[in-house]
Amino acid sequence: MPASAKRGKQGRNIWIWVAGGGLGILVLLALAIALNSSEGGSGPISQVGTRDFHSLALSPADPNLVFYGHHGGILRSNDGGRTWQPLDVQGDAMSLVIPTGSPETVYMAGHNVYQISRDGGETWESAQNNLPGLDIHAFALSPTDSQKAYAFVVGFGIFGSEDGGNTWDLLTSNFSGATMALAIVPGNPEILFAAAMDAGIGRSDDGGKNWQAVNPGPEGMAWQVDYSPETEFLYAGTDSGLYRSADLGNTWTKLDLESNAIVVGISPLNPNVLLVVNSRGEVFRSEDGGVSWD
Repeated sequence: MPASAKRGKQGRNIWIWVAGGGLGILVLLALAIALNSSEGGSGPISQVGTRDFHSLALSPADPNLVFYGHHGGILRSNDGGRTWQPLDVQGDAMSLVIPTGSPETVYMAGHNVYQISRDGGETWESAQNNLPGLDIHAFALSPTDSQKAYAFVVGFGIFGSEDGGNTWDLLTSNFSGATMALAIVPGNPEILFAAAMDAGIGRSDDGGKNWQAVNPGPEGMAWQVDYSPETEFLYAGTDSGLYRSADLGNTWTKLDLESNAIVVGISPLNPNVLLVVNSRGEVFRSEDGGVSWD
C-alpha cells in the first residue's frame, strides 16, 4: 500500500502521495468526519437528503442558481440553496464546474463519470477526452480562460488541458489518492491548490507539475479548496470549519461558521455569496463574504 503524507500541522513536510489504493483510508477518514461533526450551527437554510457531499457550483449569471453534486447525481436550486430538485442525470458528481463565460454549460466529473450539459443541466452527454481513466476526484477550469482545465485521475495523477478538457497531458503522477478538490489562481504559469484529506492543502507554482505542502495550513482534515479571482480570497473547507486566506495560503483566518465545511461554493457573479454544506448535509449561506450566515 502506498505511504500517505504526514497529516500533522507541524509535520507535513511531504505532500505528494503515490496515487493508487487508498480506499480503506478514505473510508476511515469519512468515518472520522462523521464522529467529529460540529455540534453547533449557524442557522442552516436547508438540508440536502443525500448520504454523501461532494461539490457545489454557483451560476456565473445568477447567484441563486446552484448545482450540488453527490454520489447519486445532481440537485439544483433556483432560490439560493433553500429548496432542491434532482436533475435527470445519474453518476457520482465529485466535481461540478460552470465556465464563467458560458452559464448554460455544466461539467460533471466523478467516479467513472465525465459528462457535459449545454442547457443548464437538462440534458447530458459524455465529454470527449483522452484520459487514461475516468475515476476523476477533482476537476477545475480556469476562471479567466475556460480552455485551461485540470483534473486529478485516481491511479494516474494530475492532468492539464488547453482545449477545455478534450485532450489532456500528464503533469505529475505522484499525487495524494485522497485529493478531493482543485482550485486555480489565474496567471502564467497558473498557481494551483489542492485539498487532500490525508495531506492538507497543497500548492503548485508551475501549473501543476510540482507540489509542496501549505504549512501551516488550516486546522483539520481538508475536503475543499476554492478561489475567487474577484476578491483574491482562497477558501478551504475542513472538518474544523471554513478558513480564508488573503495571501495565497501563507496565513489563514477561521470564519465565524459554527460548523465543519465539507463542500464550499463561491458565486462568480457576487463573490460575497458563499454556500457551505457540512457533514450532516446542512446548507449554510452567507451574503457578506462569511461574516454572517443565514
